Amino acid sequence: MAIQSLVGFGASLFAIPLFSLFLSPREAIPSYNMVILLINLVLLIEARKHVQWESVRKLLTGCLFGIPFGVYALANLPLGAIRIMVSVITMMFGLVFLFNIKVRLRDTTRTHTAVGFLSGFLGGSTSQSGPPVIIMGLTKTWEKDSFRATLLAYFFFLTLVANIFFFFFGLFSERSLTFFSVAFLPTLLAAWLGLLLKNRTNETFFRRVV
Repeated sequence: MAIQSLVGFGASLFAIPLFSLFLSPREAIPSYNMVILLINLVLLIEARKHVQWESVRKLLTGCLFGIPFGVYALANLPLGAIRIMVSVITMMFGLVFLFNIKVRLRDTTRTHTAVGFLSGFLGGSTSQSGPPVIIMGLTKTWEKDSFRATLLAYFFFLTLVANIFFFFFGLFSERSLTFFSVAFLPTLLAAWLGLLLKNRTNETFFRRVV
């Protein structure tokens, strides 16, 4: 969560595979989404002046269509298939970032909508909503505060809608609520540490971290 607080994304790539060691994906993903929703709200309040709201709106246009399909997949696919999805997505985007593979995307409404749909589907099914948006965001010239704030705003609304669908599909259990209550305070502390790092990070180092 310190990474999420610092750059605006990244927590799910670490948290979901680790959460899935202790809970089934159908419990781990809703548990994580409850935690990240509240943390993103706290971080968004701090960063709200730097949000590029037009980009958030365009991404959410596609995202809102992708989330229901993703949550349906989470609720109905075999657990083994969900674990494979989490593993493959984590490895695939990890390799993209590791080898600094450049993906050129046009800055159009259609691109935002398509990226938002993919992000929403991945967010609903595996909570790995970040990588498609990050790949697009790296093609923009936003300075670090705008980059971070825009991602936080987008992920806040994505997780809010995803949690509504998790509830609708009956994916919140007593165990996932217990896991949320145990994880929240340590996660909030990590987010605070990330804020301290963010305030001491220059543009060059921020881009390297991203």
